[in-house]
Amino acid sequence: MTMHRSIAVVSIAGLCLALAACNESSSTEGGGSTTGSAPVSAEWRLASMPADAQGVKAVKDAAAEGDVVTVRGIIGGRVDAMGEDSAFFVMVDPGLENVCVSDDDHCKTPWDYCCAMPEDVQANSATVQLVDAEGNALEFDLSGQGISPMDEVVVVGTVAARPTPDVLTIRATGLHRVAQ
Repeated sequence: MTMHRSIAVVSIAGLCLALAACNESSSTEGGGSTTGSAPVSAEWRLASMPADAQGVKAVKDAAAEGDVVTVRGIIGGRVDAMGEDSAFFVMVDPGLENVCVSDDDHCKTPWDYCCAMPEDVQANSATVQLVDAEGNALEFDLSGQGISPMDEVVVVGTVAARPTPDVLTIRATGLHRVAQ
């Protein structure tokens, strides 16, 4: 279990570094975004829920780089599930049981799925980076836009490079927060 946890931590850290590097290059190349502040427009916010959304696990098992996907998940899977200066987050398949939210559990950070096996969280999670129409990473704090850990969301985007089957990164152009 310790080795699996280490692999999961290293994988998530690698994704964060890759996204940070991507954000640095896109902010200098594409412009139009301001670090830490809300974007000029909210074109990323979808007015209605897209049809035919699949859970994270199903997409992770079948998607290839370049596929256009519609994915439903819950923001979480780690303590720092959302970026502060960049509009990215980790989401978990809604079918993965989260006992951290049960009445008997008093977890202070139930969105991190600390009560689940790390290999299950890894197998059911994806990283989402919101991008503009030109593919530039949006750099703002989603929490300032009413998006929070434990929110169920649907995103529409394109699958980024998949160096291993354990890695699923979605470059999303649209996000819809499912009513709760």
